[in-house]
Amino acid sequence: MYAYEPTSVLVEVDWDKDSRAVDAQDRRLFHERKATGFGGRVHQPGLLSLMG
Repeated sequence: MYAYEPTSVLVEVDWDKDSRAVDAQDRRLFHERKATGFGGRVHQPGLLSLMG
């Protein structure tokens, strides 16, 4: 079965990611996207603060 939902959000929870080596480009892209609220999709400062 296949379902498509254009407004859905996929979230990865990896609590140990900050303590392991991460690709530098991946980390840079994440911080760039976080700074924009992930394209304006995340508006809650408290939620953003939980994201490394």
